[in-house]
Amino acid sequence: MPRRPWMLAAVLSAYAVVTLFASACGSDEPAPVRPNQGTERGTQNHGSKTPLDETDTKRDHDTVPDDFGNKITAPPLPPLPPPPEDAKPLRLALSGMMDGHLEPCGCASAQAGGVDRRAFWLRLNQHRFDAKLEGGNSIHANDPLERQKLQWVQTILGGYLEYRYFPLGPRELALGKDELSLYTTDEHGGPFVCSDLRVDGKAPFLTHAIQDAGAYKLCLVALAGSSATSFAEGASVLPASEAIREALKAAGTRGQDYHCVILFAHDGGPEAAREHAKSIPGVDLVLAWDHELETRSKPEVFRRDPKDAVVAQTTLLYPGWRGKNLLLWTGKPDAQGTWHTTALEKDVLQVPANAEKGKRPAGSDAEVWSMLIASKQEIGELGLREQMAERTKRTDGLTYVGTTACSECHESSAAVWAQTKHAHAWKTLEEREAIDGWPVSKHPDCVLCHTVGYGEVSGFVNPAKTPDLEAVGCEVCHGPGSAHVDVMRALAARETKSGKKASADELQKARVDGKLQAADAKTCIRCHNFDQSPGFDFLERWPKIKHGLDR
Repeated sequence: MPRRPWMLAAVLSAYAVVTLFASACGSDEPAPVRPNQGTERGTQNHGSKTPLDETDTKRDHDTVPDDFGNKITAPPLPPLPPPPEDAKPLRLALSGMMDGHLEPCGCASAQAGGVDRRAFWLRLNQHRFDAKLEGGNSIHANDPLERQKLQWVQTILGGYLEYRYFPLGPRELALGKDELSLYTTDEHGGPFVCSDLRVDGKAPFLTHAIQDAGAYKLCLVALAGSSATSFAEGASVLPASEAIREALKAAGTRGQDYHCVILFAHDGGPEAAREHAKSIPGVDLVLAWDHELETRSKPEVFRRDPKDAVVAQTTLLYPGWRGKNLLLWTGKPDAQGTWHTTALEKDVLQVPANAEKGKRPAGSDAEVWSMLIASKQEIGELGLREQMAERTKRTDGLTYVGTTACSECHESSAAVWAQTKHAHAWKTLEEREAIDGWPVSKHPDCVLCHTVGYGEVSGFVNPAKTPDLEAVGCEVCHGPGSAHVDVMRALAARETKSGKKASADELQKARVDGKLQAADAKTCIRCHNFDQSPGFDFLERWPKIKHGLDR
């Protein structure tokens, strides 16, 4: 697999090759372009700002012990003085947890996101932010496809868009020391920040990073949590408070070496992030994700007594995931250096509903669009479809038998299925290849929802090896059919030999022993989720595929 070191010259050199390749394919011609609700707007609009009185303010400790150890309600803290009128604002464009989504899948309209749309937005709106920051967990898992994606994340975001630093989450760290060392050099070090990870007692990455942002300097710190120990032998994780305390000590003096501390919390969900916001001193902003994984345009603010703390309040923000939106935060410091949110705005990177397939859509950066095409061409050339096949072994021991085996007995069900779009799901991938100009049927993310059992042992591998597992066949909804086929064939063999037909009780027992699952809405939304099928309505779609038992 080709490698791209972090050094900017090498990255831009790779980018130049990509651009020339894509231009030869005609993708530099101008032309038109993943889900959103309410009054949120697309790339060309400013979105909606959050009024300051809508912030969710919490005290650091809701209760305090009295002289006898009983918990009583803490007295309210006095309001903080507002920032001076002449204080210069700090404006940040925030995003994070890309989860391996450099772009929406393209299956449906009304999708949002994509690094090409982000690049266009950043270029068009340079006057609206002082610094752009990307959080960790940029990939989905530790596998060949996600390793390839990380290379392109670094090429596009690190090289072309010039993101300075990349806080690491447990998903990147799971790739291991050797993989992440590809993006570092002896001369320039690396772009990665991880404050709590230690290997044999030493920090393998930057524990903090100082980044200029307008009139201020940011101090970036990051927590990966206990999962980070998969990084290497001898890996350990410091407690969160200790890790940040050490990082800030190394960063220097607040107000001189840095002005605003931003913590990327990758070590848990909103509960862990809130605990950090309440308990770790010296942190101004905490960036995390909530259980809905959506971008929130409303901050959570945690107060401290200014007599006991350097930072009198910490603000918790949720930039969302998969790069669907940018969260624009504006703040000002008061006289004591505590930061106050003055504006918070969510900009949706919306793909136009009328985007023509195979054409670069409006609001998409031409160079990044070309890089994305090249990255998908590379996936086909590297044979990642086959590398990602049969990676998971089922714990129940069942195997896939293919649609033809099901059709031998379930003729009427097969006839209903043959008239549905499920039966033609593989063909839709092949048809898109001619339109999109890259091997859609060789991209594992696309193959997953257009075949049977892809990624599992005995599941789809490729058309030559497993032709009967193409398309969305019976076993996608009902599970692997090996046990079912065995028990039903045993009953059929007995009937052929003795003439004795199976009783209703025997058939029912055979169905139980066959371990088939009933199809339901949970099965559908594995692929027809809000990202890939924003308008999916189970009650409306179910009658189109519904069929009864044949026997």
